Amino acid sequence: MLKRVRLRAPSLPTAISLLALAIVLTGTAFAATGQIVNIADPSNSAHVAKVDANGALRTSFTPAVPFAGSTTLTANSLAQITAPTTATVAFTRFLASNLADSSLHSAFQISIYEFGGKNGVCNGSSRWLASYDVSPSDTVVDALATPMVLQPLSGYPQWCLEAIATLSDNPGSYYLPHFAWNGYVVSGTFSGASAAPAPPASGEAAAKHVG
Repeated sequence: MLKRVRLRAPSLPTAISLLALAIVLTGTAFAATGQIVNIADPSNSAHVAKVDANGALRTSFTPAVPFAGSTTLTANSLAQITAPTTATVAFTRFLASNLADSSLHSAFQISIYEFGGKNGVCNGSSRWLASYDVSPSDTVVDALATPMVLQPLSGYPQWCLEAIATLSDNPGSYYLPHFAWNGYVVSGTFSGASAAPAPPASGEAAAKHVG
């Protein structure tokens, strides 16, 4: 008497192996189009990896480009610290230093804003981003766990980062505060550097004494 043989569905590894074998046996034209091997980022459908016509694996996005910039702020004066841009940018770190040499000098509040711009001029609508209270001889570092992403405000093709350092009192002597930033470019072109000269390589220690 013949025994009845029960067929089972192939396991997942076996199924993947059979699919790969089928691709090989049907030739390279189908695989080269990338129709089977497309890999999409579930968090951003614009990010796709696929095999090109030459059989090489390609991605549809450019790796992030890091940048850094710094400047010395004039007391009580709003200053544009990045050039007008259309780029989308992610800031990952802000640093504010009040390099006064004693408690007799003034504390500062440093606030940063995004301004809308066009034709290379940022004088449109604005929005507040952050403020930092910096005591004499103190440095505040804001390492952003979630990057702050900026892009043009509604109704404006460009944007700028601007900052103001407000004196907390009216001292006879103080140091102009130092402000620095780091981040990466998400899309577009962004220099990230301020118009002011960069500080020495030792970093966060350049300031000008007033009074």
